[in-house]
Amino acid sequence: MDEGEKKEYAARLNAAVKEVRLQWVTEAKHDEIRALIEEWSLNEGVVLTGAAVRDRLGISRAFMFQIVETCPDLKALYKRAVIAKIECVKVDLLMSAAGETETMEKGRAYQTEFFLRGYDPEYIRRVESTGKDGGPVQVEFITASAAGE
Repeated sequence: MDEGEKKEYAARLNAAVKEVRLQWVTEAKHDEIRALIEEWSLNEGVVLTGAAVRDRLGISRAFMFQIVETCPDLKALYKRAVIAKIECVKVDLLMSAAGETETMEKGRAYQTEFFLRGYDPEYIRRVESTGKDGGPVQVEFITASAAGE
């Protein structure tokens, strides 16, 4: 076996090991991930930071989301949880703005806006400028002498 074949074999072996590990951890952690996502959607005190996921599940946050992406039921649950979380945050924000609650302490409104910008597609602010018929914007420079001054 030459050097190129050894590298190819090692790469295939590494990919197979990663796949088996993903399947094994998915089976082992599926119910725990489901419980964590459900708690996160219903409880303000539960967060999905890297440290919180590592402490609770014993795996990294990135690996948890890799599992979520490969499991259709977890992926659907996470999408529903995000929608529920967005609605709770919007209600909290609106009630505070209306003066019905005192939940928006100093700094909390910024957290709420940051959360909505990250998760709610309706809240993302984007501005795109185009020229005539969607083409590039035409810019014309006018100097003081050309303007007749």
